[in-house]
Amino acid sequence: MPLNLETLRLVAQLHHAYQNRQRDPLTQAFARSSGEEVLALQFEVAERSNTPLTVAVLDIDRLSEVNERHSHPHGDQLLADLPKHIAKTQRQGDMLVRWSGKRFLLMLPNTSLEHARIALERFRKHGFGLRPDGQPVTLSIGVAERQADALASWTALVEKAEARALRVKQEGRDGVRGDDEVQHAHAA
Repeated sequence: MPLNLETLRLVAQLHHAYQNRQRDPLTQAFARSSGEEVLALQFEVAERSNTPLTVAVLDIDRLSEVNERHSHPHGDQLLADLPKHIAKTQRQGDMLVRWSGKRFLLMLPNTSLEHARIALERFRKHGFGLRPDGQPVTLSIGVAERQADALASWTALVEKAEARALRVKQEGRDGVRGDDEVQHAHAA
């Protein structure tokens, strides 16, 4: 597909946004403000080029329990370590953003839901580290894709992924939901 002038402008803006991104001081993942800017541009590029754009909301399971039983510094260490574990299997073009307290958002440009599930299962297989009590860190993951979910804005894309992450939490945690079916670790 040939690139028109508007698409080239968006790619230049996207490059500029990546170059000027800010990091969250605790986790060194990208800060939400940077993530929102890049996601808005990624969404526009995906619309114009008619390509998939997937986001995954990664919600750390039982972080408040770690904070209460083992202290907040242990919870902070768990937060700080999570991006390091994800980086070991993350593709170069993907972007991890600290979205809120215990939530991260992973942008997967040019990635279908099926390919996102494969990548997320690779993350889960590799693991996310250990809690202070020796138990594995688990995540409730919600996934949404611009085309498959017929979403008209980046905010709707995030909202869909957040709603699916919440459903995973409600259905037992430690799973991935990209549609109406949850895949839990014990069922995988």
